[in-house]
This record gives sequence, C-alpha cells and structure tokens, in this order.
Amino acid sequence: MKHTSIGLVNQMVLNLGWLHGEGKARKVWESKINEAINHTCVACESTPIEVDDDMRQQVVRSLSAVRLKAAFAAEHYAKDYLQAGSISLMADQIPNYSQMQQHVQCIMDASNLATFFMHKTDETTISGCLIGDVEKLFGHPILEEYHLDFWYTHKLTPIRLFHSSYETTPINMLALLGVALLCALHRVSEGQCSNHGNVIHFSTEAYASHFEGYQDGILKAINHSYYGTTLREQLLWLHKRGITLQ
Repeated sequence: MKHTSIGLVNQMVLNLGWLHGEGKARKVWESKINEAINHTCVACESTPIEVDDDMRQQVVRSLSAVRLKAAFAAEHYAKDYLQAGSISLMADQIPNYSQMQQHVQCIMDASNLATFFMHKTDETTISGCLIGDVEKLFGHPILEEYHLDFWYTHKLTPIRLFHSSYETTPINMLALLGVALLCALHRVSEGQCSNHGNVIHFSTEAYASHFEGYQDGILKAINHSYYGTTLREQLLWLHKRGITLQ
C-alpha cells in the first residue's frame, strides 16, 4: 500500500500537479488510482490487487500527507532563508515577527524578479528586501538544497521507485516545494510552526493557487526564447546532482 501511495505521488509530480475543486479533483484522482496501483505492481513485481473504496481513500490521503511532510521539512530551510536575509533567529533573542513578515511579504511577489524568493540573485539588502540581478531563475541555493534533500535522500520517493520516468527535474516537483517553502516562510514569520498548536495549515484553499502560479512561471521560463535553454540545463543539473546523493 505504501508503494501504491508513492505511485500516486508520482502521478502528481510528473503530470497532474495539485488539482483542486472538489468535483474536478476527485474525478481525476479516482480515475488515476487504478493506473497508479497497476504501475506500482509492475515496478515492484507484485501480484495485482483488488481496490475497494477504503483503499482508494487511503491512497488519496497520501497526497495530502506528502504535502504536509514537505511543509514540515521546509520549516528548517525557511529559517535559513530568513537568516540569510539578515534576520536574526537566535534562540536567546526575541523574534522580530514584524520584520520577518515584512520581509516575506516583499519576497513572495513572483512578478518582481529581483526579490522573488525562488530566484538566486547577487544579493543586496534595501529596505528589508534582498534585491539584485537574477543569477538563476528558480534556483535559489536554499530551495535547491531543500529539493535535493526531500526528493533524493529518502528511501521511499517517486524518483527511487520510478527512476526510469525521470530524466530531469519535473516542473510540478519544483513548484510543489516552492509553495511548501512559502508556507514555511509564513509559519516562521508568524510564529506558527509545527511545534505550536496554532500551526498555519498547508491547505489546498490557501496554497493551491500559488502552486499554479509557480508551475506556470517555470513553464513560461522554460519556453522563453532567452531564458529557456539555461533553465532546462539547470533543471537537468539539479536532477543529476540528486542522483549522486542516492
């Protein structure tokens, strides 16, 4: 069952992304469950199994589970990100939540290439924001480190189980961790992380639209006449770097 769940996560990061809207999402995912189970049985050389409604619900819940794990894992990297922005998170100091929130508000604007948190820039701090010329689109070092750790260094991941399906970094895979990191930045800057009872939820209602925006931005950059070649090479490099970590 665990491998079957990973098969559905594989469908999410390779093809379907973060579907939402009750009718659309449920219809599409239910149609993909048997396909994911069959692919997993082939990959694991196991006997096909009969699927009932309870099993389908368990598999679908695995998609929410992997997103929750992504947001939890991102909290560590969000703290690193804010510290890189000259915001102190020392244990012996009172967190400056107002400063952190101002910073997060500044860097979450995807339309501003000079400050957007997923890009790597030659950093200069002005009015609490890191700005500068873009060196790598969707290639901030902290995002890349988080991506490599989350997808490549654990035993049960889609890349390990379905390795022949991956020739480069999928757009959905990078976009999902981008929005998970955004959620973690919100958590840290609001003081509502997983070790608090009032954690900010990585919910479909709050973050699926951000996923779509990041997904669209990466796709447009890949197809761009100027940026496309460099970004495709960058995503290939990221995947190859991940393979060395397995």
